[in-house]
Amino acid sequence: MGIQSKNRKEWCLTNLGNMRQKITSVALYDTLGKDAMRYIINQTEMTTVALSNDLINKLCQLKIDDATMDEQKLHRVVNLIAFEDGVTDENKELAAKAGIKIYTLNEIIAKGKEVAATNA
Repeated sequence: MGIQSKNRKEWCLTNLGNMRQKITSVALYDTLGKDAMRYIINQTEMTTVALSNDLINKLCQLKIDDATMDEQKLHRVVNLIAFEDGVTDENKELAAKAGIKIYTLNEIIAKGKEVAATNA
């Protein structure tokens, strides 16, 4: 799972959750160019990226642009986990156009609590 945002508690929480579930975290830095992002996502066969809301449009647009290239590298990315709850309609529309489903971190946490309660 990719994680992209500035340093914040949600980054650490996502990384710890990944370790608990034996999922490898891949840091995606803001300074990476488009080609580097495409390369890393393709090499790791990444399907999910957790990120801050300000980066949603950037990643969705990158996937849309990637679909027009000869060698598509982002076709596996189908899930985004937004750190904040306020996902805009613009973000949702662009994600739908890119074939990506957006979840919020709070939705993921609530679902985990629900599953834990039923398995207790």
